[in-house]
Formats: sequence, structure tokens, C-alpha cells
Amino acid sequence: MPQDVKIKVFYDRTELNNHTLHTVGENVALGITLVTVILLIFLADWRTTVTVALIIPLALLFAFILMRAKGMTANLLSIGTIDFGIIIDGAVVMVEGLFVMLAHWAEKEGMENFNKRAKLSRILKTAVEMGKSIFTSKLIIITALLPIFAFQKVEGKLFSPLAFTIGFALLGALLLSLTFVPVLSSILLNKNVRERHNPLIVWLNKGYAPLLDHVMKHPKRAMITGVTALTIALGAFHFVGSEFLPQLNEGSIYVRASMPLSISLEDSYHFTRKFRQVFEQFPEVRGVISQTGRPNDGTDPTGFFNQEFFVDLYPADEWKRAITKDQLIAEMQAKLAGFRGVDFGFSQPISDNVAEAVSGVKGSMAVKIQGDDLAVLDKKITEVFNVLKTVKGVEDLGVFRNLGQPELRITLNPDKMAQYGIDAADANAVIEMAIGGKAVSQVYEGEKKFDLRLRYEQPFRSSIEQIGNLQVPTLNGGKIPLKQIATISNVAGPAFIYREDNARFIAAKFSVRGRDLGSTIADAQQKVNAVVKLPKGYEMERRI
Repeated sequence: MPQDVKIKVFYDRTELNNHTLHTVGENVALGITLVTVILLIFLADWRTTVTVALIIPLALLFAFILMRAKGMTANLLSIGTIDFGIIIDGAVVMVEGLFVMLAHWAEKEGMENFNKRAKLSRILKTAVEMGKSIFTSKLIIITALLPIFAFQKVEGKLFSPLAFTIGFALLGALLLSLTFVPVLSSILLNKNVRERHNPLIVWLNKGYAPLLDHVMKHPKRAMITGVTALTIALGAFHFVGSEFLPQLNEGSIYVRASMPLSISLEDSYHFTRKFRQVFEQFPEVRGVISQTGRPNDGTDPTGFFNQEFFVDLYPADEWKRAITKDQLIAEMQAKLAGFRGVDFGFSQPISDNVAEAVSGVKGSMAVKIQGDDLAVLDKKITEVFNVLKTVKGVEDLGVFRNLGQPELRITLNPDKMAQYGIDAADANAVIEMAIGGKAVSQVYEGEKKFDLRLRYEQPFRSSIEQIGNLQVPTLNGGKIPLKQIATISNVAGPAFIYREDNARFIAAKFSVRGRDLGSTIADAQQKVNAVVKLPKGYEMERRI
């Protein structure tokens, strides 16, 4: 590179990756440790504890080997959702069954005789008997993952590693429970197998045994109590919020500002500087990078009305104020509220890309209306917008308008043209030459060829009145002003025509903050369906 050219990195995901890997590794290590401690407390034998605990790393290794062979990699979702309890449950059943069988045998034969006996045949017999139920239970759990394997597109990319990781881990745990556990048990439990007194189990039994006796003596009362508890639980479920996925804090904010479609580049850049100044006022902000007239993905063209800001934040532990990221975003929204006619959307760099790929628009969530008439689409999405404004939790609400580009519309009147004897081709030729320019010849510069265009000067085409005075020739040699044979007006014409599944659509985007996603979406759907009625041939779709 030349000496005066420098590369300054403004967005580096290394810090996010390292933090994520540290968090995932810490959670995995903590989970394995916690499971091992619980096993040691309840099994009360270090040999059985080691046998079961070894299943966790071996099952994960088995899963990673198969994923590598399949050409897949694990992700945050797949590692973070692994349930070590489900992985080892088969091994626990197998080990406990073998241990109890050997302990009872040792108590019956005497420990000295037991230590001299060969045990492989009895271990094999017990393992085969218990393996049938273990195989069935694992198969049921793996079958429950089948719907996730059927996901397509972005959902498939997100969740298929999760299904494969858990599925392969369960398969590995099943194979290890049926092979590795009996073999290791035959080695570790070859001598001195006895059931020990476990104070914790004794204490639990003291409370459980009387309760069980009482329930067995009063079955009707137990059924009524159980049904009542279930009813209360189901009723309370409606008051508990739900989320599709937990939010990953990426340590930065991605802001999209949507201004009027007709804004010029100069005005857009003017507001860009003002928005940057607002973001830079906050001490938690390390730097701001802005893009005007194009999104982060260069393959998705847009206009000057679209501005995107990467707001880089200092690490949260370096913040001098005791606030959360959501509170910081709320303060930014309050500062930006003074800019009327601008829709702001707050997200994160990675989340924004994923959400756009899922919803199909530049927003976390979207309501789409499909149909043919752009005017009807604009009217109906405005109704949706007005309803969504009343829904608690809906933030960053905005509409991706199809209409909004200033347009000079000239509609020729066939009856008046016939009355004055004017040909449509002559009228269109005058309009084309006066406003847009018409090629009348060609100019050569060496091998290059250019059109020589004829066009009216600006003072003669700068207003509707001047354009209406354009003289259109008649067939008998006269001239008639254009306003006598046409309707001339300024209208809001199509600026963008969004299409999906071979149909036009218009969308309203929004985010959810300050309320759980599930109840917000349910509330929004209920209110929109009650108010917005679509004509025949139009459909509404929700994307999350």
C-alpha cells in the first residue's frame, strides 16, 4: 500500500467472538461440573460418578466428529442449548442398574466370594435388559428433533446445527450407554460393590414416603389437587411472557434512519451529520460510522433517504453511568424524537442482517400486504401503521412506502385531441422534447458516438403553468396549448415497487422493546385483524 494510505478497522468481531467463546466455555464447564457434583451426591460412589460423567465429553466429541464429517460447524445456539441431563440419563439408568445388581449379589454371596467371581455374564445380561428401555427413550427424544431438521432458508441455517448437534450427541450417548458404560463398569465395579448409607436420600424419603402413603389412601383428593394445580398453572401461563430467542448483546448498536423518499443527497448528508452528532454526545459511544444512500450490503440498492449508522460502544464494564443498553437506546430515541418525519430503527449488526433475511425488509419484524394496486396497498398499510401505534411494546415503527416520488403526470384527453385534430404521437413528441429531451442527430468523436439531444431551456419547463403552455401542432397546421388537451398535475408516484413471490407488496416494520415478544405479537395481530379489512385479492402476512 502507498505510504499515505492507512487502514483503520471500525468493526472487529474478534472481541465479540472471544467473549462469546468464553461465555459458552464457562457455561459448558459449569454444567459438567454441576452435573458431576449432583451425580456424586446421589450415586454416592466415585466409580459410578466417573463412568457417567465421562459420557458428556465423549458424546460431545462424537457429535463434533459427525458434524465435521457432514461439513457443519456448531454455533452459539447449538452449544448453548445442550442439556447434559438428557445426554447422561441413559448412562445413569445403566450404571445404577448394574450397581444395584452387583451390590445385591455381593450382599448375598459375601464380599470375599463376590470379589473372586467373574461378573461379565451377569453384567451383559443386565445391560441387555436395560438397554431396550434406554434405546426406546433415546429414540423418542431424537424423534422430537425431526421438525427442526425440516426448517428451510434462514431458519434452517440458524437451527439445523442445533438439531444436528443435539441429535448426534444423543446418538453418541446412546451408543456409549450400551457399550462403553457396561465395559467400564465391569472394570471399575469388579470388587467391593456395596450400597452406602446416603443421608440426603434418607432425608428426602422421610418427607416423600408419608406423602406417598397419604396420596395412595386418598386417590380422589390427590386427583382433585393435581387437576387444580394444573388448571392454575395453565391459567398463569397466559400472564408469563414468551420470547422466540434470547437477545445476544453484540456490544454495539446499528441504527437505520428512513427519511422522505424525495430527499436530495445534499439534505440527506446534512441530516447525517446531525444524527452523528446526537450519537456522539453519549459517553458510552466509542465511534460512529455512517452510510448514506446504500445499506451495508452493497447488493441491495436504495436511495438517499436511507441512512445507516454503526454506533460502536465501549465495553459495558467501562461505562461511567449505571445504565443498561436498552436505557441507552431509549435516551437516543428521546434525542432523535425532534427530527420529524424520520423513522429510526435500532438493532445490532449481526441481528440486523439475520432479521432482514428472515423478514425480507429492513426491520426486525414486519407486516406485509400483497396486492396489485399501489394506492390500495398504501392505504391499507397506513391503517396497519395506525393500529400498531397503539400496541404497547412496539417501537421503531415505520412503513416502506411504494409511493412518494414526486412525479409530473400528464394525462392526454382523447376526446379533446380529436376535437382539435391532434395526433397522440405529435403531442408525445412535444412533451418528450420539451421536458426530457429528444435525440435529433448524432455526434462523432473518433470512434465514439453520442446523441445530440434537443431540449427546452429551464425557464420554459420549470412549472406546471409553463408546461401547460407548450404548443402542440394540429393536423391543419395550427397550434394548441398542451393544457387544452391534457390534465397536468404533480402527484406522488411509485418510488419503489417491492415484489415477493411474484406479487407486489408493501410492509410496515417494527421492533419490540419493554415487553415480551409473544404477547406483543399476539396483541398486535388481534388489533390489526379487528380493524384492517382487505379487499378481495389482497393478503396480509406477518414476518418475525
